[in-house]
Amino acid sequence: MYYFLRVDFDALESSIMTLRDRIRGIGQEMGDSCREGAETFHDNFTHEEGSRQLQMWSKRYSELMAIKGNATIVIPQESNERVAIGKKVRMRNTFNNDVTNLEVGSYMVLSENGSFSYGSPLIQIILGAKKGDLRVGTIGELGVSFIIEEIS
Repeated sequence: MYYFLRVDFDALESSIMTLRDRIRGIGQEMGDSCREGAETFHDNFTHEEGSRQLQMWSKRYSELMAIKGNATIVIPQESNERVAIGKKVRMRNTFNNDVTNLEVGSYMVLSENGSFSYGSPLIQIILGAKKGDLRVGTIGELGVSFIIEEIS
């Protein structure tokens, strides 16, 4: 199951429609290139490149359709008690005292709202935390430690 905020789900659907149109256009170009004549088919760059592009974009289209088919739209909780999808978080790094503000986003962040996917290593560390909680984890080989200061 993949969880999406409405804005990212709408962007996913838009991406799927754009890919569908791109695939249709490639198919039309390939068809047009075949009309040039059978004697040039073996040296038909447009057809060969179209075939590569069609394969690549069709695979991506199938992947996005599978994600859409297993997607659930999440309505952010009204409660600001815990870090969850759709919540803005302010946290302090206990190693250097830097403050980070971020928003917990969808499985795929496709909108330009600056949020981070709930599957990212950083969000996985803080997901479910309450205000005042200390969260410790590892991102790559780097140890990290954060105190949750605010959830909104």
